[in-house]
Amino acid sequence: MLAWLLIAQLALESASSVRCLFRQFLSKQTDTSLNSYYRALGNGLVTDASIRQALALRALAIVPEALRQEPILLSVDDTSIAKWGKHFDGVGILYDHAKHDGKSYFNGHAFVSLTMSVPVLP
Repeated sequence: MLAWLLIAQLALESASSVRCLFRQFLSKQTDTSLNSYYRALGNGLVTDASIRQALALRALAIVPEALRQEPILLSVDDTSIAKWGKHFDGVGILYDHAKHDGKSYFNGHAFVSLTMSVPVLP
């Protein structure tokens, strides 16, 4: 099941939530229930760090031998997502420098992501 979670994250190129992965990919590929994935992730041996490490190792494994000396790029992105409720962890009033509609402050979350780009042959 954890392998399927990793495959879903790679296929969708994002992991906003387990429910999102399940709705958009896993439910179409496996007969496993959403609760089964939650229970698997509740295992103390599976952590965010172990999942990130597994994804990084999988990404590095697809680099062809001919491109192993090429640089691997790390990109940092900050994204603000508007939220309308107040019952979310980490929600607050944020400033968005990219908004040009006169309403630069909004209720939402701020996410920071680190992306690893590896060279591949076309």
